[in-house]
Amino acid sequence: MVEMYFGKAREFKLNTALMILYILSMGPAHGYELMRRIREEFFLFKSPGVLYPMLRRLIQLGYIEEVGSVSRGRRIAKVYRISDKGLKFLNDNKARIDMLKTFAKGMKIFDEIGGIELREAIFNIFTVLPQADEHDLEILRDAIRNFISILNSIKENIKLRGK
Repeated sequence: MVEMYFGKAREFKLNTALMILYILSMGPAHGYELMRRIREEFFLFKSPGVLYPMLRRLIQLGYIEEVGSVSRGRRIAKVYRISDKGLKFLNDNKARIDMLKTFAKGMKIFDEIGGIELREAIFNIFTVLPQADEHDLEILRDAIRNFISILNSIKENIKLRGK
């Protein structure tokens, strides 16, 4: 289906490419601007180590083109725009972009209601798990199962109200 993605990283690369193309469909931008707008629009951080190799790949494929540069302090930033071929690819993947935007809205709401604290608690438990005994692990297993059950119940209730 997609000529540029293979292997386990396929979904990540495809999503990154589509986010870049989506942002560029609104107008030309340089790399820093793309990172900022992806974070605002999709609530995800794309590091320079992810973004710039993808920009090079999209240029190779003819999906974007370099259209100039701007001065950013002491640095010169290349400006990119989407090509007709890139617009076609983006339009062919509109459903996936819509899914990414919906997911991003959910992530933002989740963080606003305490998701940040939940993520921190999960990461913090990793630091003590190597010292946990079997009883601790069983308590954690039960807590995870219960939490997943509660989340699934909430999801089903929201889906039912949405119909």
